[in-house]
Amino acid sequence: MLNADITMESLYMAHFEWTTDVAVGHTQIDDEHKQLFVLAEAVVAPLLSNAGHQPTEARLQALIDFARKHFAFEEELMRTSDYPDAKSHASFHNSLLKELETYCARVHMR
Repeated sequence: MLNADITMESLYMAHFEWTTDVAVGHTQIDDEHKQLFVLAEAVVAPLLSNAGHQPTEARLQALIDFARKHFAFEEELMRTSDYPDAKSHASFHNSLLKELETYCARVHMR
């Protein structure tokens, strides 16, 4: 779970780098996943700096906004193609968004 009290050890484990290992074979989804990784890395990078900066609200909001858009597209694609795990995957998306929103609120309450 993301939280405002992240340890350095957990940050190093949270490095976001898209590789072909996570490709799903759908061009738009893979491209959007790449963008999500870029946005997530932009959030984590300030936390990894020696100065211990917090990510900006704009970076966090950009990640949340893009994730919402991507998740909506992906969930519609799963529904229209009768993907068997569509409901559980949508639930996973909702959990991720809640974690991001909670993290965003906690960082900016400081």
